[in-house]
Amino acid sequence: MTLRRWIRLSIAAFAAVAAAPPAWADETTQALARSWISEIDASLDWDASAASIKSNADDTIIADVRISQTDGPFQLRIVALGLRELAANPNGGFSAGRITVKDAKVDLPDLTVSVPALTAESLFTPSLAGWTFDPVRPASSLAALATRLAQTEFAVLYIPSAAVDAPGSATALTTSTTISAINYQNMKAGRLASMSIGKVEAVAIGPFGLPITVLWEGMSANGIDAGAIARVLDPQAYPNGRGDGQWTLAAEAIHYGGLAISRGSSKIFALGGVDFNAIDVRQPDRPIANAIDELAAAGFDLSPDQAWAFVRTETQSLASWLRLGKFAIRGVRLTPAEGGEASVQSFAIEDLSPDGLGRVALDGVKINPPNHQVDPNFSIRHAEISAVEWPRLGSLLAIAQDLNRSGGFNTRAPAELEQLASAFLNVIPVIGHITITDAEIAPPATSNIRLGGLRYKAAGPYTGPLAAVSEFSVEGLSIPATVLTESAGLDLKLEEL
Repeated sequence: MTLRRWIRLSIAAFAAVAAAPPAWADETTQALARSWISEIDASLDWDASAASIKSNADDTIIADVRISQTDGPFQLRIVALGLRELAANPNGGFSAGRITVKDAKVDLPDLTVSVPALTAESLFTPSLAGWTFDPVRPASSLAALATRLAQTEFAVLYIPSAAVDAPGSATALTTSTTISAINYQNMKAGRLASMSIGKVEAVAIGPFGLPITVLWEGMSANGIDAGAIARVLDPQAYPNGRGDGQWTLAAEAIHYGGLAISRGSSKIFALGGVDFNAIDVRQPDRPIANAIDELAAAGFDLSPDQAWAFVRTETQSLASWLRLGKFAIRGVRLTPAEGGEASVQSFAIEDLSPDGLGRVALDGVKINPPNHQVDPNFSIRHAEISAVEWPRLGSLLAIAQDLNRSGGFNTRAPAELEQLASAFLNVIPVIGHITITDAEIAPPATSNIRLGGLRYKAAGPYTGPLAAVSEFSVEGLSIPATVLTESAGLDLKLEEL
């Protein structure tokens, strides 16, 4: 089964389950449930059945729900589906005071998803009437679906645990994944107040020998604006086909907990956590989905001329829709099986936008190769670059187009190459500040190379990436003679420049 067909079938399954027929308007909950089952079963592509539909106090219980493709691999079974205060919405879709699921299972040829329990409260689903998946324009049709789904509302959606299993073979991995405490809170008007996942554990077993275990300490997020994201993705949300360029906060904060990867009983990778803050999105000049659809129409296999035409037309839109307040990674440690170790205390990016970069910083870097007899150790306490301005994308594309048309560098006269070199200086990012503190390289069988500090600060007009007038200093630089020359007595020690 191709990926495109799998996506189409999966979405069709969701649409079949989520859509509500207009005939539900004045019926009781039991009648609505029977109508829903019958409506799905009456379609040419799906079979649906239920063992019984009964009322129990305020709840209607549908027992042994089965939905499957008539000529496809998708199969859904729910042992018991509980519905309370079920009603059809005037414009399609449905609402329910409470929905409970007991023992749901989805089977596909290479994947099984099991959900022992699910609870949703104060649920409202939008109508999917009239929506279809278009394989010719897959991104645009999925974006239109995202716009519809962003209208979903609920007070609570909670899944205590879930399991995803993928059977392997003699040449493919067998993976088993368990997820705990999936919790979504207060989705209304396209905005999700909060979400969290307790823990994820995955085990992969395959022909490579020892099992690989991935343990992820979950995640949490606040203030997710699904409507704003859908508005960027959906071409139908662009007035007259052009983006408005207005920034909107798409996520207040996203936190990913610690991650550990082990091979057998040996931990080979660890990550303390990842944080995103203040993620903004906006509509670029051209819809992003249109660009993806063009790639899909070409089978993602473009000729050189097609690739250049795509870059020239779409790069500006693809590079200008996202802005990030802060991104931080901490506690990275890599311990490969062959020995050695690499670690990073923290890595941070601040104020990343289509216009520039506020700051990027790296702290506590240590690299110890497995064979120090051949490879040097390396460490750095702190490195930082800040006040970076990106070049104008149009200038960069103009140079690339010029090179593409002329056949590259080989056909250029010396004077043209000099002009081209000058043009390149104008498309290198402008840097305002650079700081490096306590860097050291420890080559095997010789003294260490040390740099106590390096500082650069722009203080004048720019000529290329650096300022014509600037403050620059180097402290505590020590390079042994064996590195500079094979002769003795040429040790370089520079305390301050």
